[in-house]
Order: sequence, then C-alpha cells, then structure tokens
Amino acid sequence: MQRFMMIMLLVPWLVAAGDDPEPAKPKQNKNTKTAEISLSEVKALVDAGQFKSAVKKGLKLAKAEKNAEAYNLVGYSYRKLKSYKKSIKAYKLALKYDPDLHQAKEYLAVAYLNTGKTKRAKKLYNELKKDAPELADMLKKEADKLNITL
Repeated sequence: MQRFMMIMLLVPWLVAAGDDPEPAKPKQNKNTKTAEISLSEVKALVDAGQFKSAVKKGLKLAKAEKNAEAYNLVGYSYRKLKSYKKSIKAYKLALKYDPDLHQAKEYLAVAYLNTGKTKRAKKLYNELKKDAPELADMLKKEADKLNITL
C-alpha cells in the first residue's frame, strides 16, 4: 500500500515535469517579418529624412506585398539619395502595380529630369496635365528649377 501511495504521489509530478512551461514560438519566415513592416512606418522614415532605412524597409514591404505605394516611397528615397537609376526602377514598379498612381508618375518625371531624359519627362507631364493637373504644376516647378522647359 505504501508503494502504491508513493507511485500516486509521483505520477502527477512526473507528468508535470514533462510539460513545457512556455510553448515553442512559431518559426518566423521572411514573409512573417515583412508583414510586421507597415506602410505608415516607411512613410514615417521618409518624413524623418531616414532615406536609407526607408529603402531597406520599403523594399521588404514592396516585394512581399507587391505594394505600389511602398515602391513609390522607395523610389522617392532613392531619388533623395541621388540614386536616380534605382529610383526610376522603383517608380516603374509602382506604376506596374498601380498605373493610376499619379504621384509615382510625377516623381518618375522628376527623376527623368535629373538624368537628362527630358522627352520621357515631357510625356509624363502631358499625361499629368490631363489626369492630375496639380501634380503637373509641381512637376513644372521642378523643371523650372533645373532650367528645363516642359
């Protein structure tokens, strides 16, 4: 009987000892990490002038979600870093995923102006005059700063 009582006292303890007090955390894959990056976080980095960080996080978000706005912010950040070739590529991807993203058209045209591709900038300017006149005006001001006639 004493042996039986001893076993009865040990069984719950042995069972409890096998329990893991903390469940295992799920493994994070690359997509889980990108899901943690939000568009507002990338915008905040751009607004703070932290363009390198904005590019890094924006690219993760843009690639994971094929997000036109994120590509637009990446393009803007590259442009501010004077990496015009990369900014043009990012703007083109933004427009691939959202052809009606007029802000990306305006920014792309500015990048074209900064790289001497005036004809391409003029084409976008004419599109913006019809679709988004306020952005066309902003583009014209940028061209004027560079002494370029649109």
